[in-house]
Amino acid sequence: MVRLTVYPKRSKMSNKNIEPHGSWDGDFTWHGYFLRMHIKTVTPEYNMNDPSTWPLIRKVIATGNQADHSKTTVPPEYLVYDQNLVRGFRRLQNTQGKSVETSQYMRNLFLHYPFNYDRHGKLREHLHITPNELEEWKKQMSCAVPTRKQEAVTKNATTNDHTNDTATKDVSPEAGFNEIMKMLGSEADTDMIPYTSVVELEEELEKTRKQVSEAKKTAELAEEAKATLDMAYKAACKSYTIRVNGRMRELREYWTKLLSQERTNHGNAKELLVLMKEAMDQEKTRADAAETVVQALKVDLAGHSNDLEKSKKEVEELKAEVKQSSKDISAAKQKAAVAEQQILKILEEMKKKKQSAGSQKRKSSEDVSEAQRKRLKTEV
Repeated sequence: MVRLTVYPKRSKMSNKNIEPHGSWDGDFTWHGYFLRMHIKTVTPEYNMNDPSTWPLIRKVIATGNQADHSKTTVPPEYLVYDQNLVRGFRRLQNTQGKSVETSQYMRNLFLHYPFNYDRHGKLREHLHITPNELEEWKKQMSCAVPTRKQEAVTKNATTNDHTNDTATKDVSPEAGFNEIMKMLGSEADTDMIPYTSVVELEEELEKTRKQVSEAKKTAELAEEAKATLDMAYKAACKSYTIRVNGRMRELREYWTKLLSQERTNHGNAKELLVLMKEAMDQEKTRADAAETVVQALKVDLAGHSNDLEKSKKEVEELKAEVKQSSKDISAAKQKAAVAEQQILKILEEMKKKKQSAGSQKRKSSEDVSEAQRKRLKTEV
């Protein structure tokens, strides 16, 4: 999977400095033209004439054959490499024995790898390009015209990767493939490409053919799968439509029955409402009659209350009379007792007097009898 990872800004660098644009994690090839074309295809914003669009490359192992030519071949230009990788590129680091050509060689290092080398051809400590260096680089790029003399000076340090570099500026995969075929078919162009690059190109083409073949097979399988899916989709749609229509019929029947039942219930409810209203009217009549009775009872109750008050008063009066009568009776009893005592005394006195009178009468009778006897006797 090809992806471009954002490369974080370094706080040590000024905001005006140019820094790498993300990190390249896709396929890698030692042929600069094809690598830049591939990067351009994946990330259209890449432009070999604008360093601010160059990604950082951390691995230089060729995809497919896993070839590592860091000891014998210069890396593709107009890209950014990790400084640890650059230190391992012998073709870039080996400048001994080049006293006549060193100045041009150093300038080419800055021209082709401005993020890794400064304008003097010295390896940078940090990956960046200052604004002044960017202006100088642009001037060198505008003046740089490929010549056989320059190719001889750099000893294939630049010719390995500069074939048709300007074509990567705006190129499509189809145009790139056609360009590859033209280069392979052109005797003049193949003379400029080292044998190792030709082998790599053939491997890339074979890989591309395999990818195209696999893509065709994948496309055919995709078409078959699409057709199968279309048929399955249509069948599913048909089945779903049948189920939906059946369900709709069931719902219509259900709602029709429910509506009919509701209408019946509504009619029954009306009848029930009439009956309830009649019952309520009857209950109201009964309630009115009961209210009249209650009012009459209230009046009677008020009368009874008055009578009750009167009766209470009469009872109180009777109680008072009874109490007074009780007192009178008690007094009468006392008087009767006194009278009885007096009567008893009178009777006793009368008995005494009667007894006294009886004795006197008997005595007088006896005196009379005695006198009469004496007189009789005298007469006799």
